[in-house]
Amino acid sequence: EATKLTLVIARKISPALSRHEPLFGIEAIIRDFLHQLIDEPHIVVRVPENLIDDLKQRIDDIAAGCGFAGRVVLLPDPVMNGNDCRLEWADGGAVRNIDSILDVAGGSGSLSVAIAANHPGIRSTIMDLGPVSEIAASNVEEYGLSDRVSTVAGDMFNDPWPTGHDAVLFGNIFHDWDVESCGRLAQSAYDALPPGGTVLLHEILLDEDKSGPLLAACFSVTMLVYEKGKQYTFIELKNMLEKAGFTDCRVIPAFGYYSLVTATK
Repeated sequence: EATKLTLVIARKISPALSRHEPLFGIEAIIRDFLHQLIDEPHIVVRVPENLIDDLKQRIDDIAAGCGFAGRVVLLPDPVMNGNDCRLEWADGGAVRNIDSILDVAGGSGSLSVAIAANHPGIRSTIMDLGPVSEIAASNVEEYGLSDRVSTVAGDMFNDPWPTGHDAVLFGNIFHDWDVESCGRLAQSAYDALPPGGTVLLHEILLDEDKSGPLLAACFSVTMLVYEKGKQYTFIELKNMLEKAGFTDCRVIPAFGYYSLVTATK
């Protein structure tokens, strides 16, 4: 409220402020909120598309000055106008209204186990190759979650996917594969979900200009050398999901450098 009042007074005193410094309001609001959200691991800032280039370096400088270096993601929002902006941070909203998750290529089951431990109302099915599914089942049993987390053996590219889930989760999967393969996975997720279902991509995102963060860039080199994929930007993942038919693509900050990209069927 204090920030908004200051901006109103400043614009009344100097109308030229609004004309010649259109980014002043956004910068002031972001600076004010970053000081209040210092304990959050990651912040997403959405601004009108036409302001991205002008704001990128300025927001990076503000973030560094507030102790948020490398933890602020600046994204364009096609529906925003003028000098609007929106800040988002993790609040558990990604799993609201989700009762059952298909964890594709879920590996050891770490994500499904963590979700079940923190959200008792959610059930998960981990799908992975036979030997891996056996390891996941053992881990699930060790944590005493076998009543809510099950496993099924399957090849995500060649076998039918289980249905009856209202969300499909990919944890560090898309970065293993090229765009064409990711497109196949996105389409399979769309086909397996009911109308209104949600797809969840847990990934370390590259900045839209692909200049960083450094950890994401290094991780991407590893993927290029040892796998078929790379780290993707939010827009690249958004394009893959929308091509499969998903809408309302969003990104939610997760822990550390991770983000959760979500979209709806």
